[in-house]
Amino acid sequence: MSQSTGDSRLDRTRPGLPPMLWFAASILSVGLAGLSPRAAAAQTVVQDDFEDGTTQGWVPRGTAVLTNTTEAANTGSRSL
Repeated sequence: MSQSTGDSRLDRTRPGLPPMLWFAASILSVGLAGLSPRAAAAQTVVQDDFEDGTTQGWVPRGTAVLTNTTEAANTGSRSL
């Protein structure tokens, strides 16, 4: 026959951690189990090159008119 110490907070099945902390740690470990580091695949988010001779992807402000030209190119061969 076992004797009770009268302290219901004492859990001898999980030494070292109080029951509430053990519960929080187990929930955290289950939540993080699905997170594994993976290398992200390279994706083009924005391609803003007008060197192809078009104005595709570029929009004018106000009443401006966009024209792709070679007249005022800076480092490439074309400009807007």
